[in-house]
Amino acid sequence: MHPMILFLLKTILACVAIFVIGIVLALVAGILKLRKIAAQQWDEFEETMAQGGYAPPMRLNLSPTKKLSWSDSDHIAKIISTLKSVGYEPDGQFDTANPFRTLVQGFRHNALPGYAVLCEDEYYKTTWVDLFAQLPDDRLVRVTTSPDDGLDSPDFIHLIRNEDTDLSEPDQIRKLHQLLLDHIDDHSTQAPSENAFENFYRNSWARIMDWRMERGGITTEEAIRIAKMKGTSEPAEADIERSKHPWKKEIDEYISNKIRKDYLWRTELTKKQKEDIHDRLVVVHERSEPARLASIMADIINDDNEQNSDHEADSSSIENQFKEYFISDKSLIEGFRQAMAQIPREKQFALQGSTESPWKSEIYLSPKYYDEY
Repeated sequence: MHPMILFLLKTILACVAIFVIGIVLALVAGILKLRKIAAQQWDEFEETMAQGGYAPPMRLNLSPTKKLSWSDSDHIAKIISTLKSVGYEPDGQFDTANPFRTLVQGFRHNALPGYAVLCEDEYYKTTWVDLFAQLPDDRLVRVTTSPDDGLDSPDFIHLIRNEDTDLSEPDQIRKLHQLLLDHIDDHSTQAPSENAFENFYRNSWARIMDWRMERGGITTEEAIRIAKMKGTSEPAEADIERSKHPWKKEIDEYISNKIRKDYLWRTELTKKQKEDIHDRLVVVHERSEPARLASIMADIINDDNEQNSDHEADSSSIENQFKEYFISDKSLIEGFRQAMAQIPREKQFALQGSTESPWKSEIYLSPKYYDEY
């Protein structure tokens, strides 16, 4: 073979080898990176669970979908067939987080002001059915096979829990429907609802969560009940507070985001101006998480020391000092005012407005200390 041809072949083979090795190395690096991300996410998940777990969202985000990937499609098809036999017509499929990913098949009854929902929780691998009926006085009857969560039921819901129901048995599903009929028999029922399942389910969820927000999340009694259900005879005060924390955080975030959004909507600022101040708007209300407020104020105070090796320790110390203003029985709004009085004038927050309804709050603009501003 001619030396030049041999040289070209060797060169081509070397390039191909380098290319293949590069692809292999890239794939290995990608896999390692994905494993690292997965490990970080798992660590974050475990940390969250150790701090009390997750609270359900204050508003339900139902994402319509054409197909749901049930773990046992034959089992689900049998349940749907039985529900249809007693008058429940499919009325939408949805994907949601509750707080874990949940598959939802909605139904609307063809002869009653009633609905049904078939759910599968991908984290706990559980499937349950809820049947609802709307009464003329705006109360609800709910028959459910979902496991007892230890939470109180609102006064406007008559709850009937049958968690031992075998959903693979059509007769047992029919008995659930009969239970619903028995409990609405004494009331003058309305005609079949024209409200779509999606609207009914969203509104019912919001109504229940508004009731829970008024209570400040889960109560001490509920926290103790849940702990006992998990095998803890007498939970310590720290454990009770840990179980309350996710609810308080979720409620705080929902109220703060809602007030912030409404405030920006009312202003006459440009879109760019709204984007610039969005993250600097600090909402203080009576359901605020003290730790959040203390952290915000500590960040403002400690901003000049970010390059200091003791920055994290200093920030934690300052944060703990500010927490003292928010752990007494006084108003959180008043506590925030007193805490702000301890901040140097050039770093104080500027009051932008306040609200009285649906939540009493004050809206502040934090100093323009971030680098991007």
